[in-house]
Amino acid sequence: MRARYVFGLSALSLVLASGAALAPAAANPVSLEPVRTISLQMDHTQTLSFSREAAGVVVGNPLIADVSVFDTRTVLLTGKGVGETNLIALDKKGKPFLDIRLSVVQGSTNMVRVWRGKDRETLACQPACTPAPQIGDSQETFDAGLAQSATRTGGE
Repeated sequence: MRARYVFGLSALSLVLASGAALAPAAANPVSLEPVRTISLQMDHTQTLSFSREAAGVVVGNPLIADVSVFDTRTVLLTGKGVGETNLIALDKKGKPFLDIRLSVVQGSTNMVRVWRGKDRETLACQPACTPAPQIGDSQETFDAGLAQSATRTGGE
């Protein structure tokens, strides 16, 4: 069984994706705000405000989207990878009051993909083209681009 990643405001907001952990919420249905979809661009962040205070926030797949808690009514959503997942906000009693679908799309329209046989390289052209490693690029291109970025920014 996989644990869901939880980013909450207290240690009590830890929720596991096991039936036992979710059973009490399912046994006592709560009124969720209407489901809606938020479209995020990959590698971009936007704010999401809640209508009431949240004690915890769960994101379904942290490889697609990430969430950072700003305060009890505001979180920051970041698109991590193309795809769809969801975000659930929990109240102080651990009951969900919001379930939002997150759809992450490729960011800039200035991205160019170059195919050399089966190998792909992604370039950001604004106006000159420079490497912009993306998931799906060839391993060699991806690793080289990340290494150059780390060197430029002083990372390791």
